Amino acid sequence: MTRVVIGAPVFNGGEFLAGAIESLLAQTYTDFLLVLCDDGSTDGSHAELERYAAQDERVHVERNGGRLGMIGNWRRVFNVARSIAPEMEYFAWASDHDVWDAHWLESLMDASQSDATVVLAYPRAVGFGEQPADVVHTPGDFDTLGATGLRERLLDTWHGMAAGYMVYGLYRADALARCGVYRYVRDPDRLLMFELAAHGTFHQVHSTLFFRRRTSAKPSPKRQMAGFFPGRRRPLYTYLPWWSQHAAILLWSLGLRGNARGGVGRARGALVAAWYLWLGFGLEARRQIRLRQRSRLAPVRTAALLAGRVIEVKPKRPTRPTLGGPPSAKASKQPKAQKAAKPDRTPAGQPQAAKPAKKPVPASPAKPIRNAKASAEPKAPKQPKAPKPERQAPKQPKAPKPERQAPKQPKAPKQPKASKPERATKLPKAPR
Repeated sequence: MTRVVIGAPVFNGGEFLAGAIESLLAQTYTDFLLVLCDDGSTDGSHAELERYAAQDERVHVERNGGRLGMIGNWRRVFNVARSIAPEMEYFAWASDHDVWDAHWLESLMDASQSDATVVLAYPRAVGFGEQPADVVHTPGDFDTLGATGLRERLLDTWHGMAAGYMVYGLYRADALARCGVYRYVRDPDRLLMFELAAHGTFHQVHSTLFFRRRTSAKPSPKRQMAGFFPGRRRPLYTYLPWWSQHAAILLWSLGLRGNARGGVGRARGALVAAWYLWLGFGLEARRQIRLRQRSRLAPVRTAALLAGRVIEVKPKRPTRPTLGGPPSAKASKQPKAQKAAKPDRTPAGQPQAAKPAKKPVPASPAKPIRNAKASAEPKAPKQPKAPKPERQAPKQPKAPKPERQAPKQPKAPKQPKASKPERATKLPKAPR
């Protein structure tokens, strides 16, 4: 009876594939199965997987008929593990390029069995570059063992989770199945951690047992979707904001289907979905504000780098003194200390040479004062202005204009012309 299954989705593992598989097979806890699903690799990774399957009976290799993409291959690994080992209690995802300590699985099994409410156990981890000694990132410590209520667990998970590292922990298989395994959304690991927190607690082992290889930057949303849906169009809902996608899935899973346990009913699950929508909107708004601030400060930083110095730009804050409070920053400044006298550079034992006296500067001749009379004699007071003469008598009104000549007599109407005399009618000629 196999209680633990490790599933590793593989796609063009390359030079790091052998090191990842060997670190998993070298675990001190040996009662587990290793399921390897090849998603159509083209670099010879499948032949490498078959070689390990022939050497160790715990290794089971599957090859997908077509390209499933990242999320599809992660889901297939879990489904194959449940079909091979129906009695599976614990499941963990692995990768084709990371490295695990030999005590990784044993420590996680002890942490999971120590408390029945633990649904995910994971160790401390570091992110490294080409070599494990080249550490580029170290996530902080986080677990929810001390959280008693649902709201406290969810809020702690929202603010403290390092989803990219925690997703490679050891799950309770039934809790992972109730969370939908791995969803076809943007940032599926973040959604899985938040939904899983509604089912139980997280336990972190305080030992560095997982080494995650980080040789490239975080992919953009467009590149992430291309890896999720290779060779086909992405669904229309993936164009929505990521927090709205997650909230809709939480509403379906916790509110409508009631998949959560531990007294989380459907009404409470719907409230959790609405709360996630509000938290996600606020997080994205703050992120956009920070991006705009960085874009505004980019020219200043570029100029500082070109000049060979670093300029730290801090936001201005008001310095108004409050009643009874400390004085403002300007008032609290101390006067500048006087400059110390320069040390004497004369060698010891020699008398200091006297400084040559400064040559006297001849006095410049006094410039003649312009307008000397005006400056010597006092100005006479101004005479008052004579009063303005009285206005002349008002002008006599103009004589009225002579009346216009009498209007012309109207012309006599024209006499009608005499009518022309009527022409005499010609008499008809007498017949001959």
